[in-house]
Amino acid sequence: MTILRRFIAGAVCPVCGRMDTVRRCQEDTQIWWECVSCATRREEPLLEDDEAKPVVIALRPSAS
Repeated sequence: MTILRRFIAGAVCPVCGRMDTVRRCQEDTQIWWECVSCATRREEPLLEDDEAKPVVIALRPSAS
């Protein structure tokens, strides 16, 4: 089984507050996000297509 991991650009970990350390992971039907800085891990519930809602992770505007 292969785990697909993708970093979420600009995402801020809600636990440690660090930016660009959050990644979304998927293995078969299991989906979760984790912070590589503080090792926080949260499961994402799978929703039916008619119940699909976006999952929002806190983002900070760029300073440019």
